This record gives sequence, structure tokens and C-alpha cells, in this order.
Amino acid sequence: MLGEGVLHAFEYRMHDTRIGRFWSVDPLAGKFPWNSTYAFAENSPIGFLELEGLGKFLAITMGEDVKYRSAFLKATDADIETFHIQLSVDATGKFIDFLTKSTNQDDKGIAFLAVFSHGSSNNIFAKGGFINGISSNDLDKITTLVESDKIKFYNDAIIYLGGCNVGTEGDIINPSTNKSEYIVFAQKLADVTGAVVIAANDQVIPKKSVKENEFMTYSTARSSKTSFWMFRKGQDPVSLGPEVSVIELLQQVKNSIFNEQSEENDEEQ
Repeated sequence: MLGEGVLHAFEYRMHDTRIGRFWSVDPLAGKFPWNSTYAFAENSPIGFLELEGLGKFLAITMGEDVKYRSAFLKATDADIETFHIQLSVDATGKFIDFLTKSTNQDDKGIAFLAVFSHGSSNNIFAKGGFINGISSNDLDKITTLVESDKIKFYNDAIIYLGGCNVGTEGDIINPSTNKSEYIVFAQKLADVTGAVVIAANDQVIPKKSVKENEFMTYSTARSSKTSFWMFRKGQDPVSLGPEVSVIELLQQVKNSIFNEQSEENDEEQ
């Protein structure tokens, strides 16, 4: 009745080629109030790709002294969703709750996560709240949620950990065996989530110390001796050098999503 090739089924919407519009509202419409809720690729299909998959881009701050950093990141990219964990006794529960709520059953999961906090080899925490932070052992609570898809990470997801020394091996007591183990917080997070985790084995400092001039580029304090490292599940860590741009990491994820979508569109055609 409609004719051949009139309707094209996309993952989240049905497109009508006769009018060049979708029949249903864009699920990301709330983030782009200046666009029609029925538009495609901002009405520039040659210049842009339509974001499918609903990958989430998140930033978490732990403690009042680093809260401004997520605001700076969001100012550079409106797609970032921010969450703040105050100094409290249930940082792990709040962290897990935010990741769970950020995972919808109809999306491909969390694509990017930046965590701005203080840190050690086995903890991330708010300033003055070492005991109330998130430890390597606490990450075990995430494992079952990831396995059951209650927390999902995109295939090429990146997690940036801005806490000092979170990429350093440290000694911790395993509560299940009551024995001491050497664990790297960043490596365990990579093993649990399957995401690429970026963390330093030294103190992390903004490249520009004045908040108003911070452009989300960070370096290690002893740049001639220390480094940021890339941690992957089941693989040895790889040095990235003494400097990392969080904005570039975010763009890397977005490029990966665009490339994946482009390949999927080519296969459909």
C-alpha cells in the first residue's frame, strides 16, 4: 500500500522516505531542544550521522573540591550527564545506583565515564573521606550487575580515573579469603566492566592549575618518571605517557561510535 522502499526501519525509529521524516519522536530529543523531534541528523544527512545506540556519556565527581571539573567537561560537551557524590558512608552504593540508572535496556550502555576524585592504589574517594570511598573489593558488587546487563558498557567504552595513584599496584585484604593480595584498582575496574580504563601511577594534576583556564588536560607530577596507563581486561597495561586529555578521550569514543554506525549503515545498504 505504501510502495516499495517507502519505510526504512531503524533501531529506534521508522523513517518515511516520502517526507524525509521519522514517524516517532527521537529518543534523544530532550538533549537537542533546537531541533525538530522528528528530524534526522540535524537535517544534514550528508554532513552528519544519526546517533543510534543511545550510548551514555557520564562524569562523576567525589567531593566538593573536584565538583567543578564535571561542570567544565559538560561546558565543552552538552552530551555529558553529571553526578556528584558527597562525602558520605555509602559512596559505593551511590556509584552503583548512578551506573544502574544510566543503563537502559534499549541502549548499548555507557560509552564514556570520567571519575574525578582522590585516589590510592586501592581506593577512590572524596577529600577527607578515605574510609568512605570505593575500594577494589567494592568493585565485586558491580560484577553481577554487569553480567546481568543491569549495568552495561559500550563495546569501546572508556573510563577515565582522575584520582592519584589509581593505576598503581597496592596491597589489600581479600575479604573472602582473608589473605593479602596485590591489586591495581584500575585493572580490576577494567576486568569487571570490560571497558578501557585510563589511570595514572602518580599524583594527577591539571596541566593548567587555574580553574578558569583548565581545559581538561592532566599530567603526572613526576612526568619524567611516571605515566598514565591504559588497562584492558585480561591484558597487560600500556603506557600512554605523562599527559592525557579527557576531551580527546571523549572524542575518541564518539568517533568509534560514528565509525561503528557507519559500518552498520553500509552493511544494511
